[in-house]
Amino acid sequence: MVGYSYLRNCTKIVKLLQDSFENNFCDFSKEKDSVFAFISSFLVSDQKIMKMPNNIQMELIAMKTKSILKTTFDELSPIPGASGVINFWRPFPVKVIRN
Repeated sequence: MVGYSYLRNCTKIVKLLQDSFENNFCDFSKEKDSVFAFISSFLVSDQKIMKMPNNIQMELIAMKTKSILKTTFDELSPIPGASGVINFWRPFPVKVIRN
């Protein structure tokens, strides 16, 4: 049978883990739009782009005008996984996106 002090220690540990998780990952909700822009660049609305930092706005606008990038993105599954996103970005050198 499990003792009361053992359960109390387990409860403290779970609470510490929960607090640590919340503290370490709280910034993700603040960056939700930026993460979405990275994963689904061509689906970000112009209104959301205008709310992002200037450097990100410029990159997204430049990307959206590149038909080769759009064509490649459209070939991904409707909800791309991590490997799909990585495979999308892998073949393009930085200068293709920036020019």
